[in-house]
Amino acid sequence: MSHLQTQLGQLGEAQWWIREARRRNPMNPYYWMFECYGFLDLRDSKSAEDCVRELSETHPDKIATVTAWATIYCYRGEWSKAIATLESLSARTPGFREHIVWLAEVVAGQGDIERARRLMADAYPEFLEDRVELPLRPIYFAEASSHAAISFAAILDASGETERRDVLLRAVEERIATMHRTRGIAYGIVDVYVHAMRDDRDRAIAGLREALDTGWRGGTVVSLYPLGRDWKLANLHRDPEFIAMMDELEADIAVQRQWFEDHKDEPLF
Repeated sequence: MSHLQTQLGQLGEAQWWIREARRRNPMNPYYWMFECYGFLDLRDSKSAEDCVRELSETHPDKIATVTAWATIYCYRGEWSKAIATLESLSARTPGFREHIVWLAEVVAGQGDIERARRLMADAYPEFLEDRVELPLRPIYFAEASSHAAISFAAILDASGETERRDVLLRAVEERIATMHRTRGIAYGIVDVYVHAMRDDRDRAIAGLREALDTGWRGGTVVSLYPLGRDWKLANLHRDPEFIAMMDELEADIAVQRQWFEDHKDEPLF
């Protein structure tokens, strides 16, 4: 229920459900981790940190705890801490490629494109083939692979490898054509990144407008920080329409944050 509501942009209600799940399963560290994510989605970093500190007292060495701290460091822009934590996390979960993607994104955002490219090439060698096809199912891998491809494409773009970048972007477009924007196997604003990388400002802005109009409100699981700080969208950051939409987004999130504060201790059913 929480995941669906996050997809639909109902962040306050999503947080209510994840908090209820955590209350009923207090020894499951992943509920604490997702509660942290929800607070960040609502732009409440203090509550997110309080949540993770409490988690750290009971599960200091769990993957969920380390992941939650890495998320907070990224959200705050504490990049040296984020990189060190993600390096530790990646070493502990060698088969979980999403952690490598996360590390590569942060490293690239700090300007080390060469290292970011090595990380992604080691994790996703199939993305350097002449023909790339992204999986459709299961849902998690369909969504994760699309975001990984966008991350690698942005890194290739930054390294001047536009032909390899375009192979990935075409694969992403083929896959999201079979997905929904905000429900089920959802692509969110993946198309916005595609158009932004091609310097197609009008289509990028139109995609973001459509996303907001259909309920997209972001989500920490795939968005490490607010879009206004996302290096992959740097060529939109000064665009007046982009800025206006970010103001609109933040205003709506503020309303949802207040809804959660008003209802967090009330039953919804």
